[in-house]
Amino acid sequence: MSLKILVTSDYFGKNIPGGAEKSLRIIIEGLLEIKNISIKILAREVKKIKKKNLSITPLEPIISHLQNKVKKIIMPFGADYFLYTLQIFRTIKKFKPHIIITQRNVAFPTIFCAIKKQIPVIHILRDPTNICPKHVDIIKYGTACPALINKKTCYKCINYWRTLRVLIGDKPKGWEKSFKSVIYTIFYKFRYYLIRLNFMLMNRTSINVVASPLMQNFLSYFVNPEKIKIINITPIEKKKEYILNFKKIKGNLMKQIELIKNLLLFITPTYKGYHKGENFIKKLIKKLPESYKIIIVGKKIDQNEINERILNLDQVELDYLYFLYHKSKITLVPSFYSEAFGRIIIESFINKTPVISSPNCGANYFFKEKKFLKVVPLKLHLWKKAIKTIIENPPKIDVKDINLIYKHFSADKSKKDFLNLIRSLIKEDIKIKQN
Repeated sequence: MSLKILVTSDYFGKNIPGGAEKSLRIIIEGLLEIKNISIKILAREVKKIKKKNLSITPLEPIISHLQNKVKKIIMPFGADYFLYTLQIFRTIKKFKPHIIITQRNVAFPTIFCAIKKQIPVIHILRDPTNICPKHVDIIKYGTACPALINKKTCYKCINYWRTLRVLIGDKPKGWEKSFKSVIYTIFYKFRYYLIRLNFMLMNRTSINVVASPLMQNFLSYFVNPEKIKIINITPIEKKKEYILNFKKIKGNLMKQIELIKNLLLFITPTYKGYHKGENFIKKLIKKLPESYKIIIVGKKIDQNEINERILNLDQVELDYLYFLYHKSKITLVPSFYSEAFGRIIIESFINKTPVISSPNCGANYFFKEKKFLKVVPLKLHLWKKAIKTIIENPPKIDVKDINLIYKHFSADKSKKDFLNLIRSLIKEDIKIKQN
């Protein structure tokens, strides 16, 4: 008998560059190596695909005029993903999966459907988007929320958030007094109850898997600790030799980068990356000596917003990204909100580039004693000092370190982690045949 797995995610396609989507693709590719596993994927932004043991179906846009109106009303509250409930329920009924793997927004209607159909479900939690009323769990400049405690505390934080968005550079000065900001406050206060519903669903799921103790500790306040498990949900693919040799990197980019004495790397998301520290980086470069340049990769930024010592690239292919890791003296990860893990940190290490990270990254827990990671509070003068220290005394990342990282975060280990978890949850006696 074939083991049938349903996978639901907001996004899955290779045109989506996010770490969560990349990690899920690697996990699915690993599971597809097993002979008797059949996988069906429901996700947005994908084309319909039908193969021997894999089918991909788009989460359909809302069809009727009435539902489109409903979506416009509830989208600001962050609840529009529940409109996919019927399609998910129908898919479960037709596909009859033995187990479900789900992540991001669409996880919550998926968990609801799985409970109704009594299907075991693995919920992958990658960030605080759906466990914080504000989406982004920043409570003050440079500090993420230690845990969602109670309504009074949350409402106080929500009221302050209007000012905080200005302080971290997300909104222009004076926005906190605007009518629109008041509307945001109302939305966030409504979302407090939606988050409570999410916690109720997470307590009913079979297991919630997280990448690090950071998210495990946060969740444990409202989710049964027995329903939280740390496994490798951020698998790293082995680098190919052609990437190591950088033979594909040519032209002006290489020439320009070779001339920079002290190159620092910052990777930003395609959307507005204030919570990833984008504005912090723009301020930081002004504090550094003339010999330093920061390259920001991930999207094109308005030239009026960046210093002349910032080199800005749009999204780049993996070989170009690894080239940039390799050529940079330090990778900067000034995350303001809780990163469940932080794939960038691992990718930097396997390219032998040290990292300066904020305290808000889950990956920090795995490298506390390593000299090639510095965890620094989000204060400009402290980051300036840490950068100077690493440049003057660069820590060595040797082959032994890299091999240990691959061993702990490999795609193969992730596959084994998921297979062991699946075996422990499925009710039927299905033998999983390794290739």
